[in-house]
Amino acid sequence: MNGRNLRLGVWTVAAGLALVVGVVGGCKSKYDKEPEPDATGTYASLDNLLPKSKEIDQAWVRATEAIAHYLPTGQVQPPAPGAKADESAPKDIAASPVGADAPLFAEYGHKVSVVQQYIKKNAPTTITVQVNQMDDPNDAFGVFSVSAAGERAAGSWTAAKKGPGIVAFVKGPYFVVVREQADPEYKPGKDSGPAAAIEPLEAFAEAVASKIYAGPALPTLLEKLPQGNQTAGSEIYVRGPLGIGKLASLPIANRKALVQALGFTGESRVTMALVTYKPVGGANNTVFVASYPTSDEATTAAANLTTYLNGATTAERNAVAATAARNYVVGTFNAEEESVQRVLPKVISDLGG
Repeated sequence: MNGRNLRLGVWTVAAGLALVVGVVGGCKSKYDKEPEPDATGTYASLDNLLPKSKEIDQAWVRATEAIAHYLPTGQVQPPAPGAKADESAPKDIAASPVGADAPLFAEYGHKVSVVQQYIKKNAPTTITVQVNQMDDPNDAFGVFSVSAAGERAAGSWTAAKKGPGIVAFVKGPYFVVVREQADPEYKPGKDSGPAAAIEPLEAFAEAVASKIYAGPALPTLLEKLPQGNQTAGSEIYVRGPLGIGKLASLPIANRKALVQALGFTGESRVTMALVTYKPVGGANNTVFVASYPTSDEATTAAANLTTYLNGATTAERNAVAATAARNYVVGTFNAEEESVQRVLPKVISDLGG
């Protein structure tokens, strides 16, 4: 082979190898994604709380490049007549995975939410992360306290609960929900290798929590209730009628009457903290303290509650005890001896009543 043919042969082999490499490299699946850059734009601070693959497991990737944004009901502007809908534009919170609680979110000062799905090769489920920003940490804790269910979960957050296929936590002004869902495209054996183990949901939750720089503080009103003998994870913060409606264990069936008596209208500035106590040898009892703008409003609310109870069932009258103390109404939803003789007097004394 002369020099010219030798050079031509080498060039042909090199070109062929480059073509093969190019073809192989170009056949990427939906699981082969480039590292996600930091987000920019209007919601960058919220978008950047979402986990990146390198923060969990390189095998987990975002299902789509786009991040979905959701605003409170009434804040989303519909497209102009005849205009093409912008798929990247924010949507109504009612269309998000927590859409059923959209009115409750509004009661707790919802500002904006982001949602992202994650997939893993040969895994039978997808992971959905939703970060909801509320007005302040009190509101975030409140919506968590009345909507999250399950067992307590430990981590770098203020509080968290875990149930089948779901972890919800609160930290700072954020209420975060992480879910597992069946992957409609998954078929056993369609990808090589054994089925991938599902990453613990807490790993995704922790990836978000680690980016939120806030202390694990509870609403100040909850701190006015005695710490001893509290049932861990029973803290609740309410600021409206929908929150009251979520309190399934209250001994008052007529929630509307309770809302009216205590003045929990949508426009009021009334808030309530509740904690369940489990004294040694006694029955569980839920103690509450409701805060009012003025002492007159608190006195009126306590009187209204007494009026309601006077016409209520015997069981309700025996279960509820309440009194006004300065600009608070302090009471119990299980009026047994431990609450009335030990807990309530201490709460009233601490409030200066």
